[in-house]
Amino acid sequence: MICQITYVANAGVLLDFQGQQILIDGLCSADIAPFHGLPEPIRKKIMESIPPYHNIQLLLFTHHHGDHFDASSTVQFLEKHPQACVIGSQETIDQIVHLEAKLISRSFSQESAPRQRNRCFQSRDLAVHLCPMVHMGRDYEKVDHLAYLIEGMGKKILHVGDANPVSENFEHLHLLESSVDLLIAPFPYLTRPSARQVIENYIRPKQIAALHLPRRERDDERWIAATMKSYHRGQDHFIPTVFFKETGESIKIS
Repeated sequence: MICQITYVANAGVLLDFQGQQILIDGLCSADIAPFHGLPEPIRKKIMESIPPYHNIQLLLFTHHHGDHFDASSTVQFLEKHPQACVIGSQETIDQIVHLEAKLISRSFSQESAPRQRNRCFQSRDLAVHLCPMVHMGRDYEKVDHLAYLIEGMGKKILHVGDANPVSENFEHLHLLESSVDLLIAPFPYLTRPSARQVIENYIRPKQIAALHLPRRERDDERWIAATMKSYHRGQDHFIPTVFFKETGESIKIS
């Protein structure tokens, strides 16, 4: 069984489990400098179900920040695709329902209190585990935030959104027992020694897909160079990693 992961924008990815598709943080804002906003041609493909975005059944959002979520685009998609459902933090669901109350019947969430029992959403032979986690950064600790562990076709994929890479977010999930095939994480998980230690101690995936990098022409802080330098310094002793930098890039796990 093969699962394909396609980079959409910023932290957004399309998961394709042999035709069953999940879009995570894909419908984000268009201009979110210095990051990669959702290009208008890609937004149109998603809305019109043009391949590779031709069978999206679930929209997942980690939190309500504009570089991960756009409420109006989400409502537009759900109205055009009556078979689709949305899962998100309570703040994202509240924004969706505020724009269109009837969508409450196709919306699912969980309070983002760390160490709560995870809610699991089943869609055909896919399972989506909702994992409340604290957002990175002291200014964002109270943001309602979810990570997701998706199981399908014998594969397990963990998308952490902007979750803080600290033991408190991961130690209760027992991910070492889950044998995670792919960790999808923002680039600070590769630059911080403490974050790499958390990956080793609590997740230990077979592969990592790093994203949320800034656009090269707007990278005034030189985050890209720092990330690549940090990764290459220890890559021989770390988990194989790919870096999503341009919309449309994809990998397969089998």
